[in-house]
Amino acid sequence: MTGKLLTLDRSLEETLPYLLALLGDAESTAQLAPMDPPLRRRRTFEAITRVLLRESLNQPLLLLVEDLHWLDSETDAWLHLLSERVPTASILLLVNYRPEYQHAWGSRTYYTQLRLDPLGEAEAHDLLSVLLGDGPGLRPLTELILGKTEGNPFFMEEIVQSLVDQGVLRRDPAGGMQLAAPVTSSALAALQLPPTVRGVLAARIDRLPADVKTLLQTLAVLGKEFAWSLLAAVANQPDEDVQRLLAHLQAEEFIYEHPAFPEPEYTFKHALTQEVAYNSVLLERRRVVHERAAQAIEELFPERLLEHYNELAHHYSRSSNTAKAVDYLHRAGQQAVERSAYAEASGHLTTALDLLATLPENRAQPAGAGCADGPRPGVEGDQGRWWP
Repeated sequence: MTGKLLTLDRSLEETLPYLLALLGDAESTAQLAPMDPPLRRRRTFEAITRVLLRESLNQPLLLLVEDLHWLDSETDAWLHLLSERVPTASILLLVNYRPEYQHAWGSRTYYTQLRLDPLGEAEAHDLLSVLLGDGPGLRPLTELILGKTEGNPFFMEEIVQSLVDQGVLRRDPAGGMQLAAPVTSSALAALQLPPTVRGVLAARIDRLPADVKTLLQTLAVLGKEFAWSLLAAVANQPDEDVQRLLAHLQAEEFIYEHPAFPEPEYTFKHALTQEVAYNSVLLERRRVVHERAAQAIEELFPERLLEHYNELAHHYSRSSNTAKAVDYLHRAGQQAVERSAYAEASGHLTTALDLLATLPENRAQPAGAGCADGPRPGVEGDQGRWWP
């Protein structure tokens, strides 16, 4: 980070503490700790923006931000700040979001909205030609899929994959599809095609071999994206077995692998795939896997827990370990306060108080609770337990 910034422009050196603190650098975090939180937040936003604006002087930039409807509040606030600086820079800011997402840039002259409607009939036919090919006898099946999916491309992809799973279609050596047997009208009527994309995903998951399905459900508990080390620790199986099961899930296009440093990372093909797989996990097992994931994070990153408070709060709050959930929710809340992310902090602390009320009386007030001069969670190496 330092090398990149100083090569770009030495005047950006003053932004380094704010950018390094975002990456969890302990020295920079300690340096900024005494600063007024709103001032620190404002300067952090400005630091990120300055780097992008300065880079855009060297070359035009394309910045893509996906799924704003799932964006955290701090990134959302920064994005609104950046949107005000775009018209004077060589930056194309491209975002996508569902209709329920609310933003303030709709009336600006430099903003253009493109509505992404379902595919029209011609485009849907083109997509199915790519997915299925133009083999003889496929037309009745093509018409059935078009009628079911109503132009939703993700639904089309999952329907085709479901038909492969059922043995109706098989891949030919050229990479296209061919029918396993001629499709008659009665055979078409007998096909098991749920009416929604969620239903198709649930049916595909149910058809997986038991060990593959168990791993997929475990991955869904970890989140939409996860690193190999966390997956290996939570799966608790020999690495070669996990790799074999992962390869099966990749071949079925439930998950993708993408290169990362220092280890590979995996992501679900679509957030809906992860959601359906997560909801298929029995509640008791879900709690066990959440706790196992949190324990794995503690074991894998003992010197860097500060960077993982949100993940730990998420997993423990969905486990049966209420005491640890309250602890990490409080830590994550304190961390959010330090960034002036007050809505996020309020959510963490409110959840912590709700869980705290479920603890027995002798555990609800740990020693030192409420002491203003007691140990503060968030300080490196601290093991304090206190709540206001």
